[in-house]
Amino acid sequence: MAEGTDPTFYRSPAAAIAAPPERLAYVAALDPAGSERDAMTVVDCDAESPTYGEVVGWTDLPTAGNELHHFGWNACSSALCHKGHAHHGTLERRYLVVPGLRSSRTYVLDTKPNPRQPQVVHTIEAEELAAKAGYSRPHTVHCGPGGIFMSNLGGADGADGPGGVALVDHDTFEVTGAWETDRGEQHFAYDVWWHLNEDVAITSEWATPSMIEDGLNPEDLLGRRSKKVITIPAEPADESQLPPALQPFGAVPPLVSDIDLSVDDRWLYVSCWGTGELKQYDVSDPHNPREAGSVHLGGIVRRTTHPAAPELHLSGGPQMVEVSRDGRRVYFTNSLYARWDDIFYPDDVGAWMARLDANTETGGMTVDPRFFPHGDDFRGLRVHQARLQGGDASSDSYCFVE
Repeated sequence: MAEGTDPTFYRSPAAAIAAPPERLAYVAALDPAGSERDAMTVVDCDAESPTYGEVVGWTDLPTAGNELHHFGWNACSSALCHKGHAHHGTLERRYLVVPGLRSSRTYVLDTKPNPRQPQVVHTIEAEELAAKAGYSRPHTVHCGPGGIFMSNLGGADGADGPGGVALVDHDTFEVTGAWETDRGEQHFAYDVWWHLNEDVAITSEWATPSMIEDGLNPEDLLGRRSKKVITIPAEPADESQLPPALQPFGAVPPLVSDIDLSVDDRWLYVSCWGTGELKQYDVSDPHNPREAGSVHLGGIVRRTTHPAAPELHLSGGPQMVEVSRDGRRVYFTNSLYARWDDIFYPDDVGAWMARLDANTETGGMTVDPRFFPHGDDFRGLRVHQARLQGGDASSDSYCFVE
């Protein structure tokens, strides 16, 4: 593959940071009841556009009940790092690979003919994933130099583990098999990421499908503990302000549900979905993070409003986080997982998306008062992950470090 085929492939983090900003965000939308078709929505991120902050594109998927989750691009900057595993043909950041966590079905959407109107061009059915890789419940998609990597929570039966990583062909989008040749003792699955120059990959653990799909079992959270470098305390609250699941505790836990690291590895963003807070940490010294900024929106008790709609007390809170390549813009959506939304926000989590402007020199964040797609903008669906046009902080890995 000739280098530079796609101008959004960057050889280094510095090149990605210096690139032009995103103009669109692709946002997964889902119906928690499973009766309306899920969708891929498109939001205008160009601050100079007359439709800035609005939903400007919409693609209904063929089915409902997928629980769209952590989708990704078919190819990214890692395509420049083949190292002897050359791809024969042309790769470009063109297709969104969108897994359904509940249906085990994965859709491929083409964004090239019209970036504001992606088209479904391929479907990976649950049966193919189970037969060729032995997995189900696809969770996260990453574009790698040798193919598309898709982590899965479940085994072929769709309920239990072990989960793992399936490989998907760059061109045909066919499942080519399981990535692991020796999976070791790992039973639970979650995500996968790598250090390309060190030729090392790491997989993480969460749960099997049967442990999450009927709601939260607190006993599943006990007994596992790692070294702490950040502690975020719960906030005391009156029992009457809490959903039934939290009333015995008399407090709102932060419920950290996502983290995202800036491309320069300096700023870590932590979403506290329970308290309705997004925290910014300076992790220049990764063993001693320093809190540098905080913004509140939503929250189980706070229900903090957005400056664009000060009369609207928000449910949900900062959840899935995406950081622009230059680190100056932070986007987040408010829905975690349909069954868990209903446990912690039983009066309806709603649907909204926000953007923060981040200070990349000294730290700090402010809410953009003009960017607030919400409610009917998403036609009654909930919104989960977003991907930024041309890439974002969590979708690329690079061949070189400057």
